[in-house]
Amino acid sequence: MELVLNRIHYRCVFDDVKIIISQESDALTFSMQWQYFIDKFGEKNELEAWAKRNEVDLESRISYEFSHGENTRFFSLPLTKKFHWRYTFFKIGQGLINQGLFVDFQ
Repeated sequence: MELVLNRIHYRCVFDDVKIIISQESDALTFSMQWQYFIDKFGEKNELEAWAKRNEVDLESRISYEFSHGENTRFFSLPLTKKFHWRYTFFKIGQGLINQGLFVDFQ
């Protein structure tokens, strides 16, 4: 038996990438519990203020992506290192979709 590991080291070269978060879980691709998401960011003041305005509690599920539709209510955050691999995953998926392939991000 042979074990093969494919690990790609990459650098995100886009400084202006934003994480789009929304309580509308069907509007965006990725979803997670708000508590888990908020723990990934060091500066929580803006996140907590957004959550309060949108009636998001720690148990709520929110969605996030790196782009959004015109009608999506959202809050934008800068891309953090913890989400670089998710951004890469998103870009690969978008490339496949653009080629007419079906992609399930879950």
